[in-house]
Amino acid sequence: MAGNPDGAKNPGMFVRPPPYQPQQAGIWLAPYVAIGVFALAMLIVTAVLQWREQDTALSALEGDMHWAERAIEARLRMHQEFLAELGRDQEFRQLNYESFQVRAGRYVRDNPELGAMIAAWKAGDAARLARLMNADESDPRLAEVLLIGRNRNWAQWISKRLETPGTVFVAVGAGHLAGKGSVQDQLKKMGITASRVQ
Repeated sequence: MAGNPDGAKNPGMFVRPPPYQPQQAGIWLAPYVAIGVFALAMLIVTAVLQWREQDTALSALEGDMHWAERAIEARLRMHQEFLAELGRDQEFRQLNYESFQVRAGRYVRDNPELGAMIAAWKAGDAARLARLMNADESDPRLAEVLLIGRNRNWAQWISKRLETPGTVFVAVGAGHLAGKGSVQDQLKKMGITASRVQ
């Protein structure tokens, strides 16, 4: 019995269990779970912020488009009224060549912006025409929508059409034929040379 420190008579009969130790494996997982939850929360916040930023950008672009539309409509309305008046006079045979020349000259004189555009167009001064025609498109997003994107589409159509035999007449507004991103610039990027014909 001297070999038994517990003083138990029969050491095989009674074995004490080890003292209770709480499970600590869960404690080691807690930081990883916290980091995972934090990362997921950051992803959600980032996605929401990006969505809101995109929505804000789209709203701003929509506002710019409405402003541009109103500005263009106001300009066109003035010119439409003049052309409608000429059309009515022509319909009632009150317009001859001389009166047309006088009235058109007066209209151009009263609208110096239009006169400057006509002078630049007649002189073949594409840079000046671009400045005059595209002065309102200083916002790159607006310029892309109103001019450059449309010019790119026209250039692609022209490129495809050139593969087909025959003659084609393409008419676009003068503002699309001048400046950076013009139809000619888009054609040049495709390896197609465009030249002014007088």
